Amino acid sequence: MSTYYVGTRDGLYRIVDGTAEPVPGPSGATVVVDGGDELYGFDTDTVYRGLTESPTPMATPTDDPTHLRVDGEGYVVAGRDPLAVYTSDDGATWTTHRLPELPAAERWLDGGRVVVSAAGGQVSDTLRLADGLAVGVERTGVLLLADGEWERRDAGLAEDVHDLHRTDDTWLAATGQGLYRSTTAGRGWSRLDTGQLFQGYSYFHEFATHEGRLYTSGGRRMPGDWGDGGAEALVFQVGDGRSPLRAAPTPDPTEYTWALTATAGERPRLYAGTATGDVDEPDTAEGVLYERVAGSDTWTALGRLPAPVTSVAVRA
Repeated sequence: MSTYYVGTRDGLYRIVDGTAEPVPGPSGATVVVDGGDELYGFDTDTVYRGLTESPTPMATPTDDPTHLRVDGEGYVVAGRDPLAVYTSDDGATWTTHRLPELPAAERWLDGGRVVVSAAGGQVSDTLRLADGLAVGVERTGVLLLADGEWERRDAGLAEDVHDLHRTDDTWLAATGQGLYRSTTAGRGWSRLDTGQLFQGYSYFHEFATHEGRLYTSGGRRMPGDWGDGGAEALVFQVGDGRSPLRAAPTPDPTEYTWALTATAGERPRLYAGTATGDVDEPDTAEGVLYERVAGSDTWTALGRLPAPVTSVAVRA
């Protein structure tokens, strides 16, 4: 029987037999990260390891984490103040890589532009590369860190980067202003979400690979503009990153899919974590975790959460 660990905007939860229970440790907006042998995660001020047993704070150089990567090469943690990424082979000794000075990040609010980050945004994702580390910065773009030097790799790319994915020689970026592809290691980007299929869908958030197919979640507008009709959400199949996307079944078009993940094995499954309301109205927004079995177009609700879902990890 599987256990589902769900990061939400109100802490970490464990779902067993359809019942969600809080996991002591992380609080506030929480992201769970599958590190293979262990589950990791972070909230607004601490990075944790060992979420399945007893969440233990890790000693990291930042108390304001925005991103965590755990893989066979070690750890990557990002922080806001200063805007930097920190790398470590063992989780004990860290190297600091401060991002270059970036223009202040802005967004439209109530008809006018407001500064949301004087530092230039926040790190939303990273990609391990043979020659360095690609860093996606929400409200800014993509930069490459190689041999201790930074280089912008976002010509033609929207600034609001949410998620990065690489397949062979293709980079993909899910942004708040479209879905983009690069076959030049980020030196130039082009839009993927063009044509009648998309019908105005331009807000993309997350990637997941399921049975060799790449999926992403999309909405017509950014959260603050959803209105009474909800998110009008869809899950899109990206294919090989070169061919046009196709619309795939979505758990509920009124709910936006903030988290997508998948598991392999005898019966591969695709998981979607959603928000049932506007995330800018936390008192009314809830979350649902859905599952779709390979070969099926039907989503099954696994559990309801008291806050929007930000991330999902599965343990058998």
